[in-house]
Formats: sequence, structure tokens, C-alpha cells
Amino acid sequence: MKLAIVALPLLLLAGCATTQAIGPTVSVQPGRYQTWPQFQQAQYECKNFALNQVGGAAQVANQQAQSQAILSAGMGALIGSTSHYNSAGRQAAQGLRSGTNQGLNRARSDQYTIQRRYNTAYTECMRAQSRGY
Repeated sequence: MKLAIVALPLLLLAGCATTQAIGPTVSVQPGRYQTWPQFQQAQYECKNFALNQVGGAAQVANQQAQSQAILSAGMGALIGSTSHYNSAGRQAAQGLRSGTNQGLNRARSDQYTIQRRYNTAYTECMRAQSRGY
């Protein structure tokens, strides 16, 4: 039982992971006089450029989401243990659930922001490569 109490928060926090943008989610077309190999080379260069622009953002976002979830769960456990009612376990579980939800919401928001920054860098690079995507 004690192992489950310790393992559950760790499993729930694992769901707070934000991933690095793995590619553009926007559509681009070759420039007017651009050959297919030129377009592919531009895509390769711009994907690397965009990835460098958001580099490390996912790791920072994960650390912040996990810290927020752990803090909220700890506060719930503290409040539950100091209450005069026999609901310390319930208070701790509620704090854990609230912390996990906050961590997940933050991870989703951060993932959206990272992807948006990646797409912006990618499309601007592609425009510069072809002079007008």
C-alpha cells in the first residue's frame, strides 16, 4: 500500500511531459522558380533553424510543470495532515490530483507555445530561402 502511495505521484507526474517540436505543422510550397532539390534543402535548413530557436524549451517547461505539480501535491498533503478531521489522506490525494492537473495544463500550454515558436521560425526561414513562400 505504501509503495502505491509513493509510486502513484511519480506515474502521474510522468504524464506532465512536454515534448520538443518535432516538425512544422504548417504547409509551405516551393518558390516560383525553385527546383524540388532546392526546396528540400531549404526545408532541411529551416527545420534545423527552427529547432535551434526552441532548443531547450521543452526541458524547461517539463521542470516547471513537475515543480508546480509536486508543490501543489505537497501543499495538499500538508493541509490534510494539519486538519482536525480524519480526512488527511483524502486531502493529500486531492492535493495530488490538483497538482497533477495543474502540471498537465501547464504542459499542454507550453507545448502549444513551443510549437507556435517553431512554426514561426520555420515559415520565416522558408520565406527567406525562397523569397516568398
